[in-house]
Amino acid sequence: PPQMNAHFFYNMDWSSCHNYVAKKYIKADTPKEVYFSDIAMQMTAKMYARKYNTQAPPPPKRVDFLQAFVIEVVRPGGVEYYCVERAIESGTYIKHNTNSGFVQMGDEHRATPHCFSRFSYAASGGKLIVVDIQGVDDIFTDPQIHTRRGDDFGDGNLGISGMALFFSTSRYDALCKALRLQRFALSQAELKRIEAKHAEDDGGGGGSQDTVGKQLPALARQLTGVSSHNNMQTLTACDEAFRKRKSSVAAGRMSTMAAPDTVAVAALPLHLFKDECADGAAAPAAALREPNPTAAVHARLCEYNLSGQLPLQGGAPDIPSAGFHLVCAAAGGDVRALRDVRSLAQGLSADVLLPGVSLAAGGEAALEKLLPSLTARLAAAGDVAAMVEVANAAAADGRAAAAAAWVRLALGQEGGGDAAGLGGTARYQLLERLAELLADSGDTAAAAEQFEAASEAAMEAGKTKLAMKLADRAAQLAPEDD
Repeated sequence: PPQMNAHFFYNMDWSSCHNYVAKKYIKADTPKEVYFSDIAMQMTAKMYARKYNTQAPPPPKRVDFLQAFVIEVVRPGGVEYYCVERAIESGTYIKHNTNSGFVQMGDEHRATPHCFSRFSYAASGGKLIVVDIQGVDDIFTDPQIHTRRGDDFGDGNLGISGMALFFSTSRYDALCKALRLQRFALSQAELKRIEAKHAEDDGGGGGSQDTVGKQLPALARQLTGVSSHNNMQTLTACDEAFRKRKSSVAAGRMSTMAAPDTVAVAALPLHLFKDECADGAAAPAAALREPNPTAAVHARLCEYNLSGQLPLQGGAPDIPSAGFHLVCAAAGGDVRALRDVRSLAQGLSADVLLPGVSLAAGGEAALEKLLPSLTARLAAAGDVAAMVEVANAAAADGRAAAAAAWVRLALGQEGGGDAAGLGGTARYQLLERLAELLADSGDTAAAAEQFEAASEAAMEAGKTKLAMKLADRAAQLAPEDD
Protein backbone atom coordinates (compact mmCIF):
# COMPACT_ATOMS: atom_id res chain seq x y z
CA PRO A 1 0.00 0.00 0.00
CA PRO A 2 1.19 3.60 -0.59
CA GLN A 3 1.19 4.39 3.13
CA MET A 4 3.58 1.52 3.88
CA ASN A 5 5.92 2.56 1.06
CA ALA A 6 6.03 6.14 2.32
CA HIS A 7 6.67 4.99 5.90
CA PHE A 8 9.55 2.78 4.70
CA PHE A 9 11.01 5.59 2.60
CA TYR A 10 11.06 8.23 5.36
CA ASN A 11 12.25 5.97 8.17
CA MET A 12 15.07 3.93 6.58
CA ASP A 13 18.70 4.58 7.49
CA TRP A 14 19.98 6.32 4.34
CA SER A 15 23.52 6.61 5.73
CA SER A 16 24.02 2.87 5.24
CA CYS A 17 22.63 2.75 1.70
CA HIS A 18 24.70 2.39 -1.45
CA ASN A 19 24.93 5.04 -4.12
CA TYR A 20 23.59 4.34 -7.59
CA VAL A 21 24.13 5.83 -11.01
CA ALA A 22 21.12 6.68 -13.19
CA LYS A 23 21.87 7.09 -16.91
CA LYS A 24 19.61 8.78 -19.41
CA TYR A 25 20.02 9.24 -23.16
CA ILE A 26 20.58 12.85 -24.24
CA LYS A 27 18.12 12.41 -27.10
CA ALA A 28 14.77 13.12 -25.46
CA ASP A 29 12.69 10.88 -27.74
CA THR A 30 14.76 7.73 -27.18
CA PRO A 31 12.15 4.96 -26.94
CA LYS A 32 11.90 2.98 -23.74
CA GLU A 33 12.76 -0.21 -25.64
CA VAL A 34 16.33 1.08 -25.98
CA TYR A 35 16.68 1.31 -22.20
CA PHE A 36 15.38 -2.20 -21.70
CA SER A 37 17.65 -3.46 -24.48
CA ASP A 38 20.68 -1.94 -22.72
CA ILE A 39 19.75 -3.67 -19.48
CA ALA A 40 19.12 -6.97 -21.26
CA MET A 41 22.57 -6.65 -22.81
CA GLN A 42 24.28 -6.06 -19.47
CA MET A 43 22.38 -8.92 -17.84
CA THR A 44 23.32 -11.22 -20.74
CA ALA A 45 26.95 -10.27 -20.18
CA LYS A 46 26.47 -11.01 -16.47
CA MET A 47 25.13 -14.47 -17.33
CA TYR A 48 28.25 -15.24 -19.37
CA ALA A 49 30.38 -13.91 -16.50
CA ARG A 50 28.83 -16.58 -14.27
CA LYS A 51 29.63 -19.22 -16.86
CA TYR A 52 33.18 -17.93 -17.13
CA ASN A 53 33.66 -18.14 -13.36
CA THR A 54 32.38 -21.72 -13.12
CA GLN A 55 34.14 -23.24 -16.13
CA ALA A 56 36.69 -25.99 -15.82
CA PRO A 57 39.51 -25.32 -15.38
CA PRO A 58 38.51 -22.27 -13.30
CA PRO A 59 39.94 -18.85 -14.20
CA PRO A 60 42.49 -17.30 -11.84
CA LYS A 61 40.32 -14.17 -11.50
CA ARG A 62 36.54 -14.07 -11.40
CA VAL A 63 34.63 -11.39 -13.31
CA ASP A 64 31.21 -9.82 -12.92
CA PHE A 65 28.96 -7.14 -14.41
CA LEU A 66 26.98 -4.73 -12.27
CA GLN A 67 23.34 -5.59 -11.66
CA ALA A 68 21.29 -3.12 -13.67
CA PHE A 69 17.63 -2.21 -14.05
CA VAL A 70 15.30 0.40 -15.57
CA ILE A 71 13.36 2.92 -13.51
CA GLU A 72 10.36 4.82 -14.77
CA VAL A 73 9.89 8.39 -13.48
CA VAL A 74 6.42 9.86 -13.99
CA ARG A 75 6.48 13.64 -14.25
CA PRO A 76 3.74 16.15 -15.14
CA GLY A 77 5.24 16.51 -18.61
CA GLY A 78 5.46 12.81 -19.30
CA VAL A 79 7.44 9.70 -18.41
CA GLU A 80 11.24 9.44 -18.25
CA TYR A 81 13.33 6.27 -18.21
CA TYR A 82 16.75 5.69 -16.66
CA CYS A 83 19.19 2.80 -16.64
CA VAL A 84 20.36 2.33 -13.07
CA GLU A 85 23.29 0.46 -11.57
CA ARG A 86 25.42 0.52 -8.45
CA ALA A 87 27.98 3.36 -8.39
CA ILE A 88 31.67 2.46 -8.66
CA GLU A 89 33.13 4.99 -6.21
CA SER A 90 36.82 4.06 -6.11
CA GLY A 91 39.54 2.48 -8.20
CA THR A 92 40.90 3.06 -11.68
CA TYR A 93 38.30 2.82 -14.41
CA ILE A 94 39.72 1.30 -17.60
CA LYS A 95 38.19 0.48 -20.99
CA HIS A 96 39.90 -2.77 -22.03
CA ASN A 97 38.45 -3.13 -25.52
CA THR A 98 35.78 -1.55 -27.69
CA ASN A 99 33.11 -2.67 -30.10
CA SER A 100 35.25 -1.82 -33.13
CA GLY A 101 38.48 -3.73 -32.66
CA PHE A 102 40.46 -1.61 -30.20
CA VAL A 103 42.34 -3.62 -27.56
CA GLN A 104 43.95 -1.90 -24.58
CA MET A 105 47.69 -2.57 -24.69
CA GLY A 106 50.71 -1.10 -22.94
CA ASP A 107 50.82 -0.73 -19.15
CA GLU A 108 47.07 -1.14 -18.69
CA HIS A 109 46.73 -4.30 -20.77
CA ARG A 110 45.23 -7.18 -18.81
CA ALA A 111 44.58 -10.73 -19.96
CA THR A 112 41.28 -11.41 -18.15
CA PRO A 113 38.96 -8.95 -19.98
CA HIS A 114 40.05 -10.09 -23.44
CA CYS A 115 39.97 -13.73 -22.42
CA PHE A 116 36.40 -13.22 -21.20
CA SER A 117 35.40 -11.78 -24.58
CA ARG A 118 36.83 -14.88 -26.29
CA PHE A 119 35.08 -17.11 -23.77
CA SER A 120 31.69 -15.51 -24.48
CA TYR A 121 32.16 -16.27 -28.18
CA ALA A 122 33.08 -19.90 -27.51
CA ALA A 123 30.40 -20.45 -24.85
CA SER A 124 27.67 -19.11 -27.14
CA GLY A 125 28.73 -21.32 -30.02
CA GLY A 126 29.73 -18.27 -32.05
CA LYS A 127 26.30 -16.66 -31.71
CA LEU A 128 27.63 -13.61 -29.86
CA ILE A 129 30.67 -11.97 -28.32
CA VAL A 130 30.74 -9.58 -25.34
CA VAL A 131 33.04 -6.62 -25.99
CA ASP A 132 33.47 -3.01 -24.86
CA ILE A 133 34.71 -4.39 -21.56
CA GLN A 134 35.22 -1.56 -19.07
CA GLY A 135 35.16 -1.01 -15.35
CA VAL A 136 37.30 -1.22 -12.23
CA ASP A 137 39.44 -4.31 -11.65
CA ASP A 138 37.17 -7.21 -12.69
CA ILE A 139 33.84 -5.50 -12.06
CA PHE A 140 32.56 -4.37 -15.44
CA THR A 141 29.71 -2.26 -16.79
CA ASP A 142 28.22 -0.88 -20.01
CA PRO A 143 29.27 -3.72 -22.34
CA GLN A 144 28.34 -4.14 -25.98
CA ILE A 145 27.33 -7.45 -27.52
CA HIS A 146 27.83 -8.34 -31.17
CA THR A 147 25.49 -11.06 -32.40
CA ARG A 148 25.20 -13.08 -35.59
CA ARG A 149 21.79 -11.48 -36.14
CA GLY A 150 23.23 -8.00 -35.82
CA ASP A 151 19.82 -6.36 -35.30
CA ASP A 152 19.48 -6.67 -31.52
CA PHE A 153 21.25 -4.99 -28.59
CA GLY A 154 21.26 -1.50 -30.06
CA ASP A 155 23.19 0.42 -32.68
CA GLY A 156 26.53 -0.66 -31.18
CA ASN A 157 25.91 -4.24 -32.30
CA LEU A 158 28.12 -4.53 -35.38
CA GLY A 159 27.24 -8.19 -35.91
CA ILE A 160 29.68 -10.40 -37.79
CA SER A 161 31.77 -7.34 -38.65
CA GLY A 162 32.30 -6.53 -34.99
CA MET A 163 33.41 -10.09 -34.30
CA ALA A 164 35.87 -9.88 -37.18
CA LEU A 165 37.31 -6.60 -35.90
CA PHE A 166 37.81 -8.10 -32.43
CA PHE A 167 39.71 -11.16 -33.65
CA SER A 168 41.85 -9.03 -35.97
CA THR A 169 43.47 -7.32 -32.97
CA SER A 170 43.07 -9.72 -30.04
CA ARG A 171 45.95 -11.89 -28.87
CA TYR A 172 45.47 -15.53 -27.92
CA ASP A 173 47.60 -15.50 -24.79
CA ALA A 174 48.69 -17.82 -21.99
CA LEU A 175 45.41 -17.37 -20.09
CA CYS A 176 43.35 -18.38 -23.12
CA LYS A 177 45.55 -21.43 -23.48
CA ALA A 178 45.29 -22.31 -19.77
CA LEU A 179 41.49 -22.12 -19.97
CA ARG A 180 41.58 -24.31 -23.11
CA LEU A 181 39.76 -21.81 -25.28
CA GLN A 182 39.82 -22.68 -28.94
CA ARG A 183 42.08 -20.53 -31.09
CA PHE A 184 40.58 -18.37 -33.78
CA ALA A 185 42.70 -19.04 -36.86
CA LEU A 186 44.74 -16.09 -38.10
CA SER A 187 47.42 -15.88 -40.76
CA GLN A 188 51.08 -15.48 -39.87
CA ALA A 189 51.00 -11.87 -41.09
CA GLU A 190 48.07 -11.07 -38.81
CA LEU A 191 49.73 -12.69 -35.81
CA LYS A 192 52.87 -10.66 -36.47
CA ARG A 193 50.87 -7.44 -36.63
CA ILE A 194 49.27 -8.16 -33.26
CA GLU A 195 52.59 -9.01 -31.62
CA ALA A 196 54.24 -5.95 -33.15
CA LYS A 197 51.51 -3.71 -31.72
CA HIS A 198 51.94 -5.27 -28.27
CA ALA A 199 55.71 -4.82 -28.45
CA GLU A 200 55.32 -1.21 -29.57
CA ASP A 201 52.94 -0.28 -26.75
CA ASP A 202 54.84 -2.26 -24.12
CA GLY A 203 57.92 -0.29 -25.06
CA GLY A 204 56.12 3.03 -24.74
CA GLY A 205 56.28 3.75 -28.44
CA GLY A 206 52.53 3.72 -29.00
CA GLY A 207 49.85 5.49 -27.08
CA SER A 208 46.44 4.17 -26.19
CA GLN A 209 43.68 4.78 -28.68
CA ASP A 210 41.24 5.24 -25.79
CA THR A 211 42.58 7.75 -23.32
CA VAL A 212 39.34 9.69 -22.87
CA GLY A 213 38.55 9.89 -19.18
CA LYS A 214 41.35 7.57 -18.05
CA GLN A 215 42.52 10.13 -15.50
CA LEU A 216 39.04 10.64 -14.06
CA PRO A 217 37.97 8.95 -10.81
CA ALA A 218 35.94 5.81 -11.30
CA LEU A 219 32.58 7.40 -10.49
CA ALA A 220 33.21 10.37 -12.80
CA ARG A 221 34.11 8.00 -15.64
CA GLN A 222 31.02 5.90 -14.95
CA LEU A 223 28.82 9.01 -14.96
CA THR A 224 30.24 10.37 -18.22
CA GLY A 225 29.06 7.26 -20.04
CA VAL A 226 32.16 7.32 -22.28
CA SER A 227 31.39 4.71 -24.86
CA SER A 228 32.59 3.39 -28.19
CA HIS A 229 29.09 2.67 -29.47
CA ASN A 230 29.43 5.33 -32.19
CA ASN A 231 32.99 4.42 -33.12
CA MET A 232 32.15 3.32 -36.64
CA GLN A 233 35.11 4.77 -38.56
CA THR A 234 37.03 1.50 -38.90
CA LEU A 235 33.97 -0.48 -39.91
CA THR A 236 32.90 2.13 -42.45
CA ALA A 237 36.39 2.31 -43.94
CA CYS A 238 36.59 -1.47 -44.31
CA ASP A 239 33.15 -1.78 -45.89
CA GLU A 240 33.61 1.13 -48.28
CA ALA A 241 37.06 0.01 -49.46
CA PHE A 242 35.80 -3.52 -50.14
CA ARG A 243 32.68 -2.33 -51.96
CA LYS A 244 34.78 -0.01 -54.10
CA ARG A 245 37.13 -2.84 -55.08
CA LYS A 246 34.29 -5.24 -55.83
CA SER A 247 32.43 -2.74 -58.00
CA SER A 248 35.66 -1.90 -59.85
CA VAL A 249 36.26 -5.58 -60.58
CA ALA A 250 32.68 -6.09 -61.72
CA ALA A 251 32.89 -3.08 -64.03
CA GLY A 252 36.33 -4.04 -65.35
CA ARG A 253 37.90 -0.87 -64.00
CA MET A 254 40.92 -2.49 -62.31
CA SER A 255 44.15 -0.97 -63.63
CA THR A 256 45.49 -2.73 -66.69
CA MET A 257 48.96 -1.34 -66.00
CA ALA A 258 49.41 -3.02 -62.62
CA ALA A 259 50.25 -6.70 -62.25
CA PRO A 260 47.15 -8.83 -61.58
CA ASP A 261 46.49 -9.68 -57.94
CA THR A 262 47.34 -13.28 -57.10
CA VAL A 263 47.53 -15.44 -54.02
CA ALA A 264 50.13 -18.17 -53.59
CA VAL A 265 48.89 -21.64 -52.76
CA ALA A 266 51.36 -21.70 -49.85
CA ALA A 267 49.26 -19.02 -48.11
CA LEU A 268 46.14 -21.21 -48.20
CA PRO A 269 45.47 -23.70 -45.36
CA LEU A 270 44.35 -26.44 -47.74
CA HIS A 271 44.74 -29.11 -45.05
CA LEU A 272 41.33 -27.96 -43.78
CA PHE A 273 39.73 -29.68 -46.77
CA LYS A 274 40.76 -33.18 -45.72
CA ASP A 275 37.52 -35.16 -45.67
CA GLU A 276 35.77 -38.09 -47.25
CA CYS A 277 35.40 -36.31 -50.60
CA ALA A 278 38.93 -34.93 -50.99
CA ASP A 279 40.13 -37.79 -53.19
CA GLY A 280 37.17 -37.69 -55.54
CA ALA A 281 35.36 -40.57 -53.85
CA ALA A 282 31.66 -41.24 -54.38
CA ALA A 283 29.39 -38.28 -53.76
CA PRO A 284 27.89 -38.12 -50.26
CA ALA A 285 24.25 -38.73 -49.45
CA ALA A 286 21.90 -35.88 -50.33
CA ALA A 287 21.82 -33.73 -47.20
CA LEU A 288 22.37 -30.09 -46.38
CA ARG A 289 24.86 -28.99 -43.73
CA GLU A 290 24.65 -25.82 -41.69
CA PRO A 291 27.84 -23.77 -41.99
CA ASN A 292 30.07 -23.40 -38.95
CA PRO A 293 29.21 -20.07 -37.24
CA THR A 294 32.86 -19.06 -37.39
CA ALA A 295 32.85 -19.37 -41.20
CA ALA A 296 31.00 -16.08 -41.58
CA VAL A 297 33.59 -14.29 -39.41
CA HIS A 298 36.40 -15.68 -41.57
CA ALA A 299 34.50 -14.55 -44.68
CA ARG A 300 34.30 -11.01 -43.31
CA LEU A 301 38.01 -11.05 -42.43
CA CYS A 302 38.70 -12.10 -46.01
CA GLU A 303 36.91 -8.99 -47.23
CA TYR A 304 38.49 -6.69 -44.66
CA ASN A 305 42.06 -7.92 -45.22
CA LEU A 306 41.51 -7.21 -48.89
CA SER A 307 40.24 -3.73 -48.04
CA GLY A 308 43.47 -2.84 -46.22
CA GLN A 309 41.51 -0.91 -43.55
CA LEU A 310 41.70 -3.24 -40.53
CA PRO A 311 42.94 -1.49 -37.36
CA LEU A 312 46.51 -2.84 -37.61
CA GLN A 313 46.90 -2.90 -41.39
CA GLY A 314 47.95 0.65 -42.12
CA GLY A 315 45.98 0.91 -45.37
CA ALA A 316 47.77 -1.83 -47.35
CA PRO A 317 45.69 -4.78 -48.63
CA ASP A 318 46.88 -8.16 -47.34
CA ILE A 319 45.97 -10.62 -50.10
CA PRO A 320 47.68 -13.68 -48.52
CA SER A 321 45.73 -13.16 -45.28
CA ALA A 322 42.53 -12.62 -47.27
CA GLY A 323 43.18 -15.91 -49.07
CA PHE A 324 43.86 -17.61 -45.73
CA HIS A 325 40.46 -16.56 -44.38
CA LEU A 326 38.76 -17.45 -47.66
CA VAL A 327 39.85 -21.06 -47.24
CA CYS A 328 38.91 -21.06 -43.54
CA ALA A 329 35.43 -19.79 -44.45
CA ALA A 330 35.10 -22.37 -47.23
CA ALA A 331 36.15 -25.21 -44.95
CA GLY A 332 33.49 -24.04 -42.50
CA GLY A 333 30.80 -24.31 -45.16
CA ASP A 334 30.33 -20.69 -46.27
CA VAL A 335 28.84 -21.01 -49.76
CA ARG A 336 30.34 -17.73 -51.02
CA ALA A 337 33.83 -18.79 -49.99
CA LEU A 338 33.38 -22.22 -51.51
CA ARG A 339 32.42 -20.66 -54.83
CA ASP A 340 35.53 -18.47 -54.79
CA VAL A 341 37.88 -21.31 -53.88
CA ARG A 342 36.39 -23.46 -56.62
CA SER A 343 36.90 -20.60 -59.09
CA LEU A 344 40.57 -20.47 -58.09
CA ALA A 345 40.82 -24.26 -58.52
CA GLN A 346 39.36 -23.91 -62.02
CA GLY A 347 41.98 -21.32 -62.97
CA LEU A 348 39.56 -18.39 -62.75
CA SER A 349 39.57 -15.23 -60.66
CA ALA A 350 37.49 -15.14 -57.52
CA ASP A 351 34.60 -12.68 -57.64
CA VAL A 352 32.62 -12.84 -54.40
CA LEU A 353 34.78 -12.51 -51.26
CA LEU A 354 38.15 -12.18 -53.00
CA PRO A 355 37.21 -10.17 -56.13
CA GLY A 356 39.87 -9.78 -58.77
CA VAL A 357 42.32 -12.25 -57.22
CA SER A 358 43.49 -15.42 -58.98
CA LEU A 359 45.82 -18.25 -58.02
CA ALA A 360 49.53 -17.61 -58.49
CA ALA A 361 51.34 -19.76 -61.04
CA GLY A 362 52.45 -23.14 -59.75
CA GLY A 363 49.52 -23.81 -57.44
CA GLU A 364 47.02 -25.24 -59.90
CA ALA A 365 47.73 -28.91 -59.19
CA ALA A 366 47.21 -28.56 -55.42
CA LEU A 367 43.78 -26.99 -55.84
CA GLU A 368 42.63 -28.94 -58.89
CA LYS A 369 42.69 -32.23 -57.00
CA LEU A 370 40.32 -30.68 -54.45
CA LEU A 371 37.60 -29.95 -57.01
CA PRO A 372 35.50 -33.04 -56.13
CA SER A 373 35.63 -32.08 -52.45
CA LEU A 374 34.76 -28.46 -53.18
CA THR A 375 31.81 -29.45 -55.37
CA ALA A 376 30.50 -31.84 -52.71
CA ARG A 377 30.85 -29.18 -50.02
CA LEU A 378 29.09 -26.65 -52.22
CA ALA A 379 26.23 -29.07 -52.79
CA ALA A 380 25.92 -29.68 -49.04
CA ALA A 381 25.94 -25.90 -48.51
CA GLY A 382 22.88 -25.51 -50.77
CA ASP A 383 24.44 -24.49 -54.09
CA VAL A 384 22.01 -25.77 -56.73
CA ALA A 385 24.54 -25.90 -59.59
CA ALA A 386 26.82 -28.01 -57.41
CA MET A 387 23.92 -30.28 -56.48
CA VAL A 388 23.29 -30.92 -60.17
CA GLU A 389 26.98 -31.71 -60.69
CA VAL A 390 26.96 -34.17 -57.80
CA ALA A 391 23.75 -35.71 -59.15
CA ASN A 392 25.28 -36.13 -62.59
CA ALA A 393 28.39 -37.73 -61.07
CA ALA A 394 26.23 -40.17 -59.14
CA ALA A 395 24.22 -41.00 -62.27
CA ALA A 396 27.42 -41.61 -64.24
CA ASP A 397 28.48 -43.98 -61.47
CA GLY A 398 25.25 -45.96 -61.90
CA ARG A 399 23.56 -44.64 -58.75
CA ALA A 400 20.36 -43.20 -60.17
CA ALA A 401 18.53 -43.18 -56.82
CA ALA A 402 21.27 -41.09 -55.19
CA ALA A 403 21.29 -38.75 -58.18
CA ALA A 404 17.52 -38.31 -57.97
CA ALA A 405 17.80 -37.49 -54.26
CA TRP A 406 20.20 -34.64 -55.01
CA VAL A 407 17.93 -33.21 -57.71
CA ARG A 408 14.95 -33.35 -55.35
CA LEU A 409 17.05 -31.49 -52.77
CA ALA A 410 17.93 -28.87 -55.38
CA LEU A 411 14.26 -28.41 -56.21
CA GLY A 412 13.56 -27.74 -52.54
CA GLN A 413 15.94 -24.78 -52.40
CA GLU A 414 14.58 -21.24 -52.15
CA GLY A 415 14.21 -19.17 -55.26
CA GLY A 416 10.90 -20.23 -56.71
CA GLY A 417 10.89 -21.04 -60.39
CA ASP A 418 13.44 -18.53 -61.66
CA ALA A 419 16.84 -19.66 -62.83
CA ALA A 420 18.63 -17.05 -60.70
CA GLY A 421 17.18 -18.55 -57.53
CA LEU A 422 18.21 -22.05 -58.59
CA GLY A 423 21.85 -21.39 -59.38
CA GLY A 424 21.21 -20.57 -63.03
CA THR A 425 19.20 -23.74 -63.60
CA ALA A 426 15.51 -23.27 -64.41
CA ARG A 427 12.98 -25.26 -62.42
CA TYR A 428 11.69 -27.06 -65.49
CA GLN A 429 15.25 -28.20 -66.24
CA LEU A 430 15.60 -29.73 -62.77
CA LEU A 431 12.23 -31.44 -63.10
CA GLU A 432 13.20 -32.80 -66.50
CA ARG A 433 16.48 -34.13 -65.09
CA LEU A 434 14.65 -35.76 -62.19
CA ALA A 435 12.22 -37.42 -64.63
CA GLU A 436 15.12 -38.78 -66.71
CA LEU A 437 16.79 -40.24 -63.61
CA LEU A 438 13.56 -41.88 -62.49
CA ALA A 439 13.05 -43.32 -65.96
CA ASP A 440 16.61 -44.69 -65.94
CA SER A 441 15.94 -46.38 -62.60
CA GLY A 442 12.81 -48.06 -64.02
CA ASP A 443 10.21 -46.01 -62.12
CA THR A 444 8.23 -44.99 -65.22
CA ALA A 445 5.11 -43.90 -63.34
CA ALA A 446 7.05 -41.45 -61.20
CA ALA A 447 9.01 -40.35 -64.27
CA ALA A 448 5.77 -39.57 -66.11
CA GLU A 449 4.60 -37.39 -63.21
CA GLN A 450 7.84 -35.42 -63.21
CA PHE A 451 7.82 -34.96 -67.00
CA GLU A 452 4.28 -33.59 -66.65
CA ALA A 453 5.44 -31.23 -63.86
CA ALA A 454 8.38 -30.17 -66.03
CA SER A 455 5.98 -29.46 -68.91
CA GLU A 456 3.85 -27.21 -66.71
CA ALA A 457 6.94 -25.36 -65.39
CA ALA A 458 8.25 -24.87 -68.93
CA MET A 459 4.89 -23.48 -70.03
CA GLU A 460 4.96 -21.00 -67.11
CA ALA A 461 8.46 -19.96 -68.20
CA GLY A 462 7.23 -19.28 -71.75
CA LYS A 463 8.95 -22.35 -73.27
CA THR A 464 5.92 -23.54 -75.26
CA LYS A 465 7.66 -25.93 -77.67
CA LEU A 466 9.66 -27.55 -74.87
CA ALA A 467 6.50 -27.84 -72.77
CA MET A 468 4.79 -29.78 -75.55
CA LYS A 469 7.80 -32.06 -75.96
CA LEU A 470 7.89 -32.81 -72.23
CA ALA A 471 4.15 -33.48 -72.22
CA ASP A 472 4.63 -36.03 -75.01
CA ARG A 473 7.33 -37.81 -72.99
CA ALA A 474 5.01 -37.88 -69.98
CA ALA A 475 2.29 -39.43 -72.11
CA GLN A 476 4.68 -42.08 -73.43
CA LEU A 477 5.64 -43.18 -69.91
CA ALA A 478 2.23 -42.85 -68.28
CA PRO A 479 0.70 -46.22 -67.31
CA GLU A 480 -2.05 -47.33 -69.67
CA ASP A 481 -5.64 -47.30 -68.41
CA ASP A 482 -7.35 -50.64 -68.03
